[in-house]
Parts: sequence; C-alpha cells; structure tokens
Amino acid sequence: MKNLKYAFLAILTSIIVLIPAFAFADSKFVEGSIDVNDTPLYLRADITSPVVCNLPEGTKVGVYDVQGDFARIIYGNYRGYVNRDMLFVPSEDSYEASAYSNVNVRRSPGTYSDVLVQIKENTPVEILDVLSDWYEVKILAKDCDSDADVTGFVSKEFIKIMQTNQQTSLLKLGMSGSQIKTMQKELKVRGFLSSGATGYYGPATKQAVADFQVAADLSPDGIAGADTLELLYGDNDIKAVVSSGSSSSGSSSSSSGGTGVTVGNGGGRIHFSYPSTAVRALVGTVYLSNWDTINAKWPKGKTATVTVCATGAQFNVIRGNTTAHADVTPCTTTDTATLKAVYGGKWSWARCPIWVTIGGTTYAASMNGYPHGDDYCPSSGFGGQFCIHFYKSGGHANGGAEDADHQAAVAFAYNAAQ
Repeated sequence: MKNLKYAFLAILTSIIVLIPAFAFADSKFVEGSIDVNDTPLYLRADITSPVVCNLPEGTKVGVYDVQGDFARIIYGNYRGYVNRDMLFVPSEDSYEASAYSNVNVRRSPGTYSDVLVQIKENTPVEILDVLSDWYEVKILAKDCDSDADVTGFVSKEFIKIMQTNQQTSLLKLGMSGSQIKTMQKELKVRGFLSSGATGYYGPATKQAVADFQVAADLSPDGIAGADTLELLYGDNDIKAVVSSGSSSSGSSSSSSGGTGVTVGNGGGRIHFSYPSTAVRALVGTVYLSNWDTINAKWPKGKTATVTVCATGAQFNVIRGNTTAHADVTPCTTTDTATLKAVYGGKWSWARCPIWVTIGGTTYAASMNGYPHGDDYCPSSGFGGQFCIHFYKSGGHANGGAEDADHQAAVAFAYNAAQ
C-alpha cells in the first residue's frame, strides 16, 4: 500500500511538472495556411503514415515546428504532419508575385468589399497570407500611384507567383506542392491547362507542360526543368492556339493541303480546318492589311464585327485603345455570350483565327478570349478587354514585338478566306 502511495505521488508530480511544459509548447505555435487543396494531414512525418484527414486550401492551422520536409500542425481537434511545401506561414514565408492584368485590391477578401486601389498588369506585389480564393498582398506606394504602401486582398486568379532561387528547378510527374500549383496556374493562363490548379503533377499537367514545350521550341518530355520554367515564367507571349486538331513537334513553317492548314505555333505545328463555303460567304473578300492601315481605319470608340473562321459565329466589339494592337470589349451581353461560347463556355488566352469587318471591309486577324485590363463597355458584362492582332501588329511586352502565334493565326485567317 505504501509503495502504491509513493507511485501515485510520483505520477502526480510528473503531471504537474509536465503541464507547464505542454502549455508552453502550445503557446509557441504560429499561424499558417494550407496552400494546396486536399492537402493530406498525416499521423506521422511520413507519407506512408495513415492520413488523419485532407485539408482544403486556405485552411488556417497552428504550426509547431518543422521536421525535415514536414511541418507539425494542429487543426481543431486534429494533430499531425503536412508537407512543408503545402503550407504558407506568414511569419516565415512571403511570395514575390505580379498581377496578370489590371485588378482591384480590396479592403477585405470578397468582391463586395471596398476597392483600395487598382493595380496594372505586371505590377509587383508581395503575398503576405493565403486564404481560400484570395491573397493578402502588399503593394509599394511607388507601384500603385499611392501616397503610402497598400495592404489588401486580391483574387488568386489574377496573381502570378515568381520563381525564386530556393525553389526546385525540376518538376515532374508524381510531385506535389505549392511550386506545382504555381506552375499549373501559369499553364492555365497561357491556355495549355484546362483542369484546375490542384498542386499535384498528374498526367494532365504533364501533357500541358509538353504542349507548352512544343510551343516554346523545347523537347516535349513533359518534365518542367530549368529551361522550361525560365520560359514559362518569363516575359514572353507563348500561348496556346485554338485548334481543331492536335499538335506535334516540327518546324514552324506553314503548309496547306487536304481539309485544312498547318501553321507554326512557336516551334510546333497546329492544324486548323478550313471554314465551309457558307462561312466564307459571310464576309466576302478578306484583306491581309498591315497594322498601320488597320490602326488608322479603326479609331478608339468605333465598333467592328468579328467572325470566327472555323464556325462563322459573329459578334460586335468596340475598340478602346490606340497602341500596338486592338484592345476591345464586346458591345452587349449577347456579344459576350457568343465570345464565351467560342471557347467552350470559359475564358481563355488561346489564339483563334478571325475576320474583322470595319466600315464594310474585312481583314484577317487573331484574337484571344480572356477578360483583362480596362472595360470599355461595362454594360456587356465582359469585365475587361481582350486582344485582337492583325498582320504586323505587336504586343505590349518585349518592346512591341510580334506574337508568333497570333501572326500564324492571322495568316491562316487570310488563307482560309481565299
């Protein structure tokens, strides 16, 4: 009995000693956010360990420490380990990023919130925290025409995270993490990936990388090495092209025959089907006029009719700028719906051969279909502008250099009308 009493006292003393230690450990955790959707919470710091649960993107967790590639966390009543690459810790992490297009910075994470400032395309931002569909960002005063630095919230779809020297330079099938998700977002913006940015490098991502490599004149092995990532995150205009066929590696020359034409796509080749006789009859004679001629005939504020070469779909647009090519907005909600249907019901940067009729004369052209920048007709519901390129028109980047993919689509639009 005496021995049992001493044993009980020893256990009680141990508990009393340990309680402050546990309390101190609990007080040391820092807040973090899950950065990749469906991130597994493992029982131990091992991917072969049982999975406690899967955490949605933007989930707030308490982070205790890092053990190798894993972070020990607490989420509600759950404790376990997640891959450190899938976790954003504001006290330790920050992402250098930039805006894909003109975008509003809001006071709170939601479209209902007040707009603090609008930043322009390519404006540098610092990501301070990760939420479900939003980033908390900081923009320096000099970069946003403000008297002071601005901290607010921006929708994730408009932000491009930069590569850093600390990140892996070889991404491939089977890998997962925030670097994969960042790469997937860039592939989506460029029109090569249609599925979601999940953070997992699956077969769809491998194919998207291979398609990008074809367009970039690289060996299409589907592995994102240093050369691929440098071009993917670089200041260039390598985009997917709308196609009725498939791409394969080859030269960038143009050729025709059979039912369509194969045109260069930044080093690869894309096949477009010729329009039917009925579609060609919609526009009559089509001219391959250079940009200077088009620019003079299509002033700001004037409308034009767009005809999609492959299908004959037509809609009207209004021009809003006077720069290197035509930035335009659909005129009505019906025009916006027609444009969206061209891209299968969702917006895309992919190139599409078109004919543009201005003042009764029709010209060969190429468009993308993604809302960005200024909105020249808010009542149409498009929410921005999209680009139309003509023969010898340039881009906004790279000193106004021509975009090879747009020019290939322009050439196709002209040849298809003959």
